[in-house]
Amino acid sequence: ELYGLPFSLDLVLASGFFFLAGYEVNQRPLEKFFASPLVLAGTFGLLLTMIFFLPPELDFNTRAYPSLWINTAEALLGIGMVLSLARNLEKWSARLAGVFRYCGRISLVILIFHVPIQETLADKYLRLGIPQEPTIWLAFASAVLIPALIYELAIHRNPRLRPWFGFAAEEKATEVAATPAKPTSVG
Repeated sequence: ELYGLPFSLDLVLASGFFFLAGYEVNQRPLEKFFASPLVLAGTFGLLLTMIFFLPPELDFNTRAYPSLWINTAEALLGIGMVLSLARNLEKWSARLAGVFRYCGRISLVILIFHVPIQETLADKYLRLGIPQEPTIWLAFASAVLIPALIYELAIHRNPRLRPWFGFAAEEKATEVAATPAKPTSVG
């Protein structure tokens, strides 16, 4: 059964506000606000409380939006929590922030390839006799790591494929693994 308008236009209308709100909230003046661990704890606590104790839930798949006010508050708290988590991760661990930055950069590649990889491997793992709970986690990890491998081996250094996935045809100097340049002597 199909829900919604053709080309999921209803999702654009329903979720567009939240994308715009997230963009506006993530402007320079609010960086220090979201970098506070108290903001992270507060938004996380409020969001969890709303999710567990208030009945309405938002389901974009079946187009269920039972309470405009509760769903909007949950979405805005979720945006605030994610922005605060991102700022705090940058402060706490440069390595972990780099992993998330990398995943964000290749998110289109992951989006395109994850479903066929995850479905195929989940079926294979179950046939091998692996229980369902570990199968879910293994298939998810595979559906993220294999597209990353596809990006590194086939897309990253290929100027013809890069534009198809939203990257510039030529790599920027910051994307290339930086190795210190050896000084050259003149004369």
